[in-house]
Amino acid sequence: MAISLVLFVLFVAYIHGGLPLHLVDQLERFSYDARVRLAMPGTIDPHIVVIDIDDKTLKEQGQWPLPRDKFAQMMDQLFTRYHAKLAAFDVTFAEADRSFDLSLLDQLASGPLKNDPVFVSEAGRIRPQIERDKIFAASLEHRPVVLGYVIYEQGQNKSASVGVLPVAAIPDVRSRYPLIEFPKAVSYTANLPVLASAAASQGYFADQPDEDGSFRRVSLLQEYDGNVYGSLDLAVLQILQNNAPVSLGFDPGGQDMGHMEDVVVGQAVIPVDDTMSALVPYRAGATKGFTYVSATDVIKGTAPAAMLKDAVVYVGTSAPGLQDLRNTPVGSVFPGVEIHANLLSGIFDGRVMNDHPQYRNGAETLLLLLVAVLITWVAIRKSVITGTVVTLAVD
Repeated sequence: MAISLVLFVLFVAYIHGGLPLHLVDQLERFSYDARVRLAMPGTIDPHIVVIDIDDKTLKEQGQWPLPRDKFAQMMDQLFTRYHAKLAAFDVTFAEADRSFDLSLLDQLASGPLKNDPVFVSEAGRIRPQIERDKIFAASLEHRPVVLGYVIYEQGQNKSASVGVLPVAAIPDVRSRYPLIEFPKAVSYTANLPVLASAAASQGYFADQPDEDGSFRRVSLLQEYDGNVYGSLDLAVLQILQNNAPVSLGFDPGGQDMGHMEDVVVGQAVIPVDDTMSALVPYRAGATKGFTYVSATDVIKGTAPAAMLKDAVVYVGTSAPGLQDLRNTPVGSVFPGVEIHANLLSGIFDGRVMNDHPQYRNGAETLLLLLVAVLITWVAIRKSVITGTVVTLAVD
C-alpha cells in the first residue's frame, strides 16, 4: 500500500509539472515517435513544393551565399512562368550582398576616379544593374513572398539584434492576453530593411529540439518587447488567408482560467502546448513527403511547370555543407525546410496532434488514483506474489 501511495504521489507531481521524471519523458517521446510513424500517410503532398538549394545549384549558380540577383531570377520565374501561389524562405538575408563588382565600383568612385566625369557618369549608369539587394527587393514587391528570420530565446544568443522585425502577430500582448505566458525572445537576426519592406511578410524560425536532440515540434509564437511575433508557417497561413489575424483559442474555462489550447489563424486551428509550439505531423521520411525541385532548374526555367503551378513553395536547402539537416522521429538526416512543409501540410489536413489537452491532467490523475486503489485492494485481498505481479504489470 505504501508503494502504491508513493508511486501515485510521484506521478501526480510529474503530471502537474512539479517533478521531472526523465525516464518517463523519454518513454513518452518513444511512444510519440511510434505514433507519428504509424500515422504517416506516406504520400506526397501536391500542394507544397520544396525549392532546393542543393549541390547542383551551388555548382551551377555559384557558391553560398548565392548572389541576390539569382534569388530575384528565381522569384520572377516562380510567379511569372510557373504561377506559384506563395513562396516562403527558410533562409535569412541579414547581410548585404557581397558582390565584388559593386564593391570595386564604390572603391573607384570614392578613390582615384572620383573626379573623372566619364567614369562617374558610367558608374551611375551601371550601378542599378549590380545593386543586387535592390534587384532582389524589386522581385519581391507586390508578390506573396514570406521571408524567414531567426529569433533567439534566453541563453541562445547574447549579440545585438540585426535587421527589421515584421508587424507583430499580436501587438501589445499584455493588454489583450494578460494571463497568458508566452515564450520570451531576447534577440533576433532578421532581414535587411530593403528586403523586409518589399516582402509581403516575415516569419521567424527557431531551433527547438527536445532533450534527445530530435525535432518534434515547431515554435509558433514568441514575445519580444511586449509584442508577440509569428513563425514562418503562421505568416504563410496569414498571407494565404488575406492577412488573417492571429488569435488564441481557449477551452470552456476561457481566458480567465488561462486554459489556452490553440493558435487560430483565419480558418486554421492549430493545437499547441504550453510553450506555444505545435507537434509536427510528419507525413513521410526525408524528401519523400514533398516534391523537390532544384533551385537552379527554377532559375533556368527548366523545372516541370505542372509541379509548381498554384503550389506553396518553401525555399531551403538539402546540401550537407550548408548545415540545415535535422534529427527527427522519421529520419536522422532531415532537411530543416521540410519540417516547415510538414507542419503546414498537417495544418491543411487537420493532422496536428493535441498532445496536451487541458482535461488531460485531471484525467491522468483520476486514472492514477484508480490504479492506486486497485493495487491496494489486490495487495490486501490477494497473496504477496499476486500483488507483486499486478503492481509490476500496472506500473
